[in-house]
Amino acid sequence: MIQNSHTSSRVIRVLLSGGAVALLLFLTARLTASDPYLPFAIASASAFWIRSGLTKKEWLVWLIALPIIILVKQFPKATDLVLWIATLSAVAGLASLLSLLLRFIWSEAEHRRIALAALLPAFLLPLYVVSAQNMLIIAQAAHATTLDLYLYKFDGSLGFQPSFWAGTLLLKHAVLYWISVLVYYSLPLAMGIAYAGSANLKRGRLSWYMLLLFVVAGLLGWVFYNLFPATGPRYVFGSGFPAMSLSLPYVSLKRLALEPIAISQVFPRNAMPSLHFTWLILIWWNTRNFRWHVRALTALYLLFTALGTLGTGEHYLIDLIVAWPFALIVQGLLAPLPLRASARWITAAFGLMLTLSWNAALRYTNLFFGFRAFPWLAIAFTLLASEAVRRSLFKHVDRQSKGETETQSPRLDVAMVESVG
Repeated sequence: MIQNSHTSSRVIRVLLSGGAVALLLFLTARLTASDPYLPFAIASASAFWIRSGLTKKEWLVWLIALPIIILVKQFPKATDLVLWIATLSAVAGLASLLSLLLRFIWSEAEHRRIALAALLPAFLLPLYVVSAQNMLIIAQAAHATTLDLYLYKFDGSLGFQPSFWAGTLLLKHAVLYWISVLVYYSLPLAMGIAYAGSANLKRGRLSWYMLLLFVVAGLLGWVFYNLFPATGPRYVFGSGFPAMSLSLPYVSLKRLALEPIAISQVFPRNAMPSLHFTWLILIWWNTRNFRWHVRALTALYLLFTALGTLGTGEHYLIDLIVAWPFALIVQGLLAPLPLRASARWITAAFGLMLTLSWNAALRYTNLFFGFRAFPWLAIAFTLLASEAVRRSLFKHVDRQSKGETETQSPRLDVAMVESVG
């Protein structure tokens, strides 16, 4: 009787495994992407797979799955280097996803929770990326005009146009261009690595904290995109970007009349604030207890992302500046503190006040042309004040965590970063 039950269980697992392989290969064959975001999101499965601890059998499954997926996968027809790297990364991610699926199917009941802890986020992150992209389409349809001129004028009040300068720099240096663009588009992979590094997957401890930070930032970002719809200089100036001749001199900018401008609704309204930069700021803040080399790598990633967002014309500099107080809203709301903790609400309220103040000042005033140093002082105040409030919040978080004996600071396995990154 026991033997029959064991045989039945094995047959069911074999059938489930076959179904999992068939389904994954079917989805792989149909999966096409015109941009690198989704492939890099799928590639993040490798981070969860490696972080969860591997056996020799699982490495063997991965190696066998890899060439099969390569045969089934549709590869880009264009010669876009970043898209090719993203697609190849996705192949490794799909093989990792298959290995995780088979581990879950063949795990005994007591180990299934550990397998699920790595499998679930590996599925959820790509779904989140797709959902976020669809939300942007709604914002596009709702706004026929944008406020790009308001952002362009502010950037010019600094005495130059940062996005045009960065774009010109990248055009002159091909290696710098490809590194910046690759870093910019690989954000979903960075999110996956940070998420996997913050959870103790080997013990089946699935942390939803990082994913919640990303999701809440995305939802609030969509709200602010509708309050201040803008696209980016590449969509306003087209093929003329980043020609410095389109960068008006300071005197002319001062007299520039501001009004909404009609921009094709094919282009996303996702400039103000930069969600791309917001997610990375949140990663930077919440990996503060990771090893120093991981922190250094994250700082470098943040720097190249800033260069990539500006140089590709996706954002104005002010979009990146306002991302700091905006990130404070998210960090404050989701801080691991008691619900009534004053530090939580002070942080969120300060971030909201500063974000809305920037929106109002950019749209309804001409403050930044009062005297030349004022926009620089406003930026400095925003960054320094945001950092001061952030530090105060995390002091309360650290005190709270010290009082909980079961709390353990996340540490990222550098071997995992090197393998995935």
